[in-house]
Amino acid sequence: PRLVQQVLANLVRNGVEAFEPDGPGPRRVVVRLRERPGRVVVEVEDAGPGLDEASRRRVEQALADPQAT
Repeated sequence: PRLVQQVLANLVRNGVEAFEPDGPGPRRVVVRLRERPGRVVVEVEDAGPGLDEASRRRVEQALADPQAT
């Protein structure tokens, strides 16, 4: 539970920090929780600029193989 709390707090903080001060569009971070049989699904979405290609690949690799990080 503590690790999940830390991960969610980091995701929300990163989403807020990614906002451009005078950027266009909405400034929001959305956290969704859904219950599925035997698990809970957590989604975090922000309206920030997103990741560049190299960063996206690093994140995907870390998610696919947590032992590699």
